[in-house]
Amino acid sequence: MIHLLNAILCSKVIRDAEKNTISIIEIVENITFDSGITDKQFITPIDLDLFTQWARENPEIPVESTFRINYLLPDGEISELKQIPINLSKYFFYRATLHLKNLKINGPGLYHFLIEIKTTNSEWQELQRIPFRVQLKENKE
Repeated sequence: MIHLLNAILCSKVIRDAEKNTISIIEIVENITFDSGITDKQFITPIDLDLFTQWARENPEIPVESTFRINYLLPDGEISELKQIPINLSKYFFYRATLHLKNLKINGPGLYHFLIEIKTTNSEWQELQRIPFRVQLKENKE
């Protein structure tokens, strides 16, 4: 089995190849837009990174699988963003960063990224939901 160690929504992930380290910049929990936005639906101009870190559950047993990231809007609409294979036959840890651009926003509310892994019987199992809140800034005139 494969274990999800971390899943973090942030502004940017920086990888130092020489040191084999990751820097996570500005963890995102809230996104505030100007209240002058009048469209019910719009595409966010903000770029985000979704960082995941995985490991073998048993260090002695090599394993492979696939995980996927879905985007869940407050109204329940779900869209699949990406499926990513995980190969832990050679290494104990695996990291993946999904660069997110042009996310659909349906106004204020609680949004989620759902991380699921394909089980041995080829079904999807939800591992984690990463929430973030969208709000509109109040104009004080």
